[in-house]
Amino acid sequence: MATRTILGNLAEDPTSTKAGKATVTRITVLENTGRYVRGEFQKDDTPTRHNVEAWFDLGNNAAATLRSGMPVIVVGDEHTESWGEGTERQFRRVLRATSIGPDLRYAVAQVRKAEREDNGQ
Repeated sequence: MATRTILGNLAEDPTSTKAGKATVTRITVLENTGRYVRGEFQKDDTPTRHNVEAWFDLGNNAAATLRSGMPVIVVGDEHTESWGEGTERQFRRVLRATSIGPDLRYAVAQVRKAEREDNGQ
């Protein structure tokens, strides 16, 4: 696994589902990527789409706070998921978030400490 930091905008509202006793929240972050050519930044034609999962309190707080279009910063560990068999096998990269927050370059946030209902996992 590799730790990554991504900056972008939420493509849609977060969605939460149960995974056993845990809750996992999924978000999609669109990151405008590009490269420098002769000292000038040139944006790619389409943004890079990142699949992000946030578990436990982080996911609950993200679902309660974030909405489609918001600028965010996400830090996490990236891994590959696969499904299907043989030639039908498919892969995708997923970032399991360790931190998520609004990108204050483009937003104003009002922060309050979350109350914990469990042991903080």
